[in-house]
Parts: sequence; C-alpha cells; structure tokens
Amino acid sequence: MRTMFLAVCVFVGGAAFAQPTVMIDDMTGTEVMEAVRQGKTTVIIYVGGLHENTYSAETTQYVGPQFDAVSINKHNLVAEYQARRIAEELGNALAYYPLPYTPARSHLDPRTVGGTVALSDETFAAVLRDMAGSAIVSGFTDVVFIGEDGAGQRIMKEVAEELDREWSSKNIDVYFFPSTPTPINGPVTTRKDGRDSGGLPRERDRRLHQRDDRRVRNPLSQEGGCAHRENLAGHCAACVDRTGQDLE
Repeated sequence: MRTMFLAVCVFVGGAAFAQPTVMIDDMTGTEVMEAVRQGKTTVIIYVGGLHENTYSAETTQYVGPQFDAVSINKHNLVAEYQARRIAEELGNALAYYPLPYTPARSHLDPRTVGGTVALSDETFAAVLRDMAGSAIVSGFTDVVFIGEDGAGQRIMKEVAEELDREWSSKNIDVYFFPSTPTPINGPVTTRKDGRDSGGLPRERDRRLHQRDDRRVRNPLSQEGGCAHRENLAGHCAACVDRTGQDLE
C-alpha cells in the first residue's frame, strides 16, 4: 500500500509539469513558470476583435446574407486557432487567448452596431502595454503582437516599437506582425535600425525560433515557409483559410 501511494504521488507530481497545452490561460501558474524555465520564452499576444459583419462600416449598406450568417466573434475564433498553432509549431512559445476587443469604431454606428465592442485608441494601447509588461515579468524574453482584425494595426505597431526600444537593452524583444501581407505604412523599406516599414525586425527575428542551439521552423519568419516572403507579414494568417486548412 505504501509503495502504491508513493507511486501515485510521483505520477501526479510529474503530471503537474506535463504542460498539455500551449495556451497560458489553460495552465496553472506553476506550469507556466516551469515552461518558461524549460525554454518557452516566446509569448504570443494575438488580437482578435468583436464587431458586426452585416453592414459596410463605411456606407452602412447591407452587404448580403453570406456575411449576416457570420458570428461577430469570427476574428477571435481565427485568432485563437492561429495563436495555438503558431505556438505549437515554434516549439519555444506559449500564447494567451486572444485579446477580444479592438478600436473598431467604424462599426459603432447606432443603426448597425449589432453587438460591436470598440475600445478607444488609448485604452487599446494601454492594454497592450500592460499585457506585454506582465508577460515580461513572467520571464518571457520575446513578445509577439499579431493582429487578426484590421482595426488597431497602427496602434499595435507603435506600441511594439515603443516597448522594443524600452526593453531591448535588457535583451528583451517586442515584435509586431500585421494582419495582412501588405505593410501598413506603404512599401517595405529597410531602416537604419534594421526594421522595415511594417515593423518586422529582420535581423533579430531569428531569435524567435533559436534557443539553446535548437532551431525550430518559425511560421512567423521570412526565412522559408509560406509563399508570401516577398511581402511583409508572413504569419500564418496569410496562409491559412478560415476553416484552418493550409492554402498552399
């Protein structure tokens, strides 16, 4: 009986650190700390969005039953799938469940609002800063912002660059990847600091998938992978359709 009891204790104790998921919200605090200690030092902060789909944000015109049938939670559903998949493929990453709200004010017309939640630019930026700061305190050294919805992309880019400047001297990097293959601020141009106009750090992006001399295929990287390398944002949003199937 004593032997069986000890065996059960050992099994349960080992299971506590098994880390069955890459989604931080589903883990215990102890599991997260242990995962970071074991090298999962990249954190993905994916931004979803919650807004109506039935009417054009610009004209408030009805856009058709095919959009009326889509849940207003669509961006969050896609973001959760992609955050999980990217973290799993990176091998050195964990992910938060998506930040569900964006500055989607173009959908906030009283005639068509349909459940939309729109944050102010200031609130959205503050939440991003606090999420990243909390992740850094938890021990993550690479913080990755990814946007699923078009709303808030400029703010995400600005916050990422601001935090990257603040933390880079401590060997902590903050990245931003847009929601589409098209750069936000025009064509890609390389700047003196090694970034391009869309916010992707060309040199240090290798660090996302290189820890302890172990190289893991990085679906976020411009080195190989998807067919959108000539454009900026090769995260899997450009290569995965809404059913989760690879387009390539």
